[in-house]
Amino acid sequence: MGKLVLGLSSIFLALFAMGLTISPVSSKPTLQEKVGEEPNCFLCQIVVVSVEMAIIGDNVTMEHIVESVGYVCDTLGDEDSNIVSSCHDLVEEYLETIIDMIVVQFFQPFDVCTTLNMCP
Repeated sequence: MGKLVLGLSSIFLALFAMGLTISPVSSKPTLQEKVGEEPNCFLCQIVVVSVEMAIIGDNVTMEHIVESVGYVCDTLGDEDSNIVSSCHDLVEEYLETIIDMIVVQFFQPFDVCTTLNMCP
């Protein structure tokens, strides 16, 4: 009887282990996907913090904010580098939304970027 229980236990454990290895993995991002998202996440947070800093100044205008954030983008690398163009594209596409999230909704930089699907 003891051998039967031991044999059934072994079979159950083997089937359980097979079930764990065969079952599909959840939709968590892979390491490669996370690595691909990290530069966008970091860049987004730089832009959001730059927007926050520009807003802190008295009597700021949209032109002042665009100029300040554009300067930050330009300091990230060579003029024709991918990161600089990505930064300017991000500002062009999301600046008004970022300002709204900061001023009206009181979002923190990471929360803004998560909402914009830039951070995991």
